[in-house]
Amino acid sequence: MVHVGLQKTNEGIFKPLVKLTGNNADGIYFDADCWQQIVDNMVLMKEYLNYDNRTVKPNSIVIRNILINFTTSYGAKSILLANKEDEEESHSTSDATSPKKRRTYAVVIVMQETTFLGLQNVINCVNVHLKHLESLSDNVNKCAQYLIKEIELKLPNNTLGNIKGMDFQNVNPLNVRLNMVSGNLLPMTADNSSFPIFWKIYSTLIWLLEILQTCVLIPGCFFVPKEKALKDGVIGIVVGMEVICTIIRIYSCRGQVQQLIQKLNDVLSVEDEIMRSIVIETIKSMKSPFKFYWSAGVMSIIAWSSEPFMLAFQRNSFFYVDYKMPVVCGKEPVTTSMFVFGSVIVMMSSAYIFTKKVGADSYIINMLLLITAQYKYIALKLSMIFQDKLLQSDHSKSDTEKCNLNRDDYAEK
Repeated sequence: MVHVGLQKTNEGIFKPLVKLTGNNADGIYFDADCWQQIVDNMVLMKEYLNYDNRTVKPNSIVIRNILINFTTSYGAKSILLANKEDEEESHSTSDATSPKKRRTYAVVIVMQETTFLGLQNVINCVNVHLKHLESLSDNVNKCAQYLIKEIELKLPNNTLGNIKGMDFQNVNPLNVRLNMVSGNLLPMTADNSSFPIFWKIYSTLIWLLEILQTCVLIPGCFFVPKEKALKDGVIGIVVGMEVICTIIRIYSCRGQVQQLIQKLNDVLSVEDEIMRSIVIETIKSMKSPFKFYWSAGVMSIIAWSSEPFMLAFQRNSFFYVDYKMPVVCGKEPVTTSMFVFGSVIVMMSSAYIFTKKVGADSYIINMLLLITAQYKYIALKLSMIFQDKLLQSDHSKSDTEKCNLNRDDYAEK
């Protein structure tokens, strides 16, 4: 079987290859030059396979690491193709190991007359396909090398030493602060580095507070009128479940998130002032809205949750409907101290669940903005490269027109 395709080399370029396979999945690869030498020797192979009265076998042919042997198999003449390096490794391995161990054999292809004639029938198609891939790979490799050179030339070498390295963690301090204050402690680095013990204890206390509110909120919805349960209780439960599901989803994909952070850090580590300015401008667009969103939301929640405290100066006994959210905190009627304690729990848990939501939103949006900044940087670099090429071509065209005008003036004179 014959395969024609492209293979990526260690240098990062593509080259066309022809692969011949036998009965197994392994095969022998030929580059364009090696394949052309195989084609040139096909006349000799055909003569050997066709003439039965030929007594002298041709000598083996070595084309780079490909060995061509003229031999026989199952009583018929055949052509044997093998990788010379594989054969040498096979012999050295068999010599070094004991006879009891299994020997390693090289991948070989044996062609008798029928198989060889079938290969000859498709040789023209293989050559045309190979030439097409050669032209295509040359253009792609030249374009890639040109873009790499142009990007390297455009880097401002005079400012490289003054640019501070950026990464996912230090590029947006607001995102880091929200992640810590909210107690989410979402991954901020590509490695498995943990947060300080203080922030772990702080996060545990915040989660215990949210669990406590959930435990008193769910049964409280059954002890208050339906209107208040739907208006205040169910909304709080839905917001809490949204935040919890988002954070659990991020933690369940922690490995993929850290891989994405590593890729973003690789892009941000490019010491280019253009990259730095694009990232700063992109991240700057979210800082002011999120600051206003967070501060206004927290103050609104505090103001909304502070209304029940005014009742503490007016009455001595309270009921579940007097809480701003339907919570079960003690038996009805509730004492003043228990009512104040329950109201504080409602206010703090509501403020923290909102802060957790803002922190999770900031984390996701910050990641999306960094990906957007990467594409902005690539688009800007490509536009600069093509714009310079266009200016150079226009400049050379104008010089040619000036030369033609001077020549015409001289002819008229």
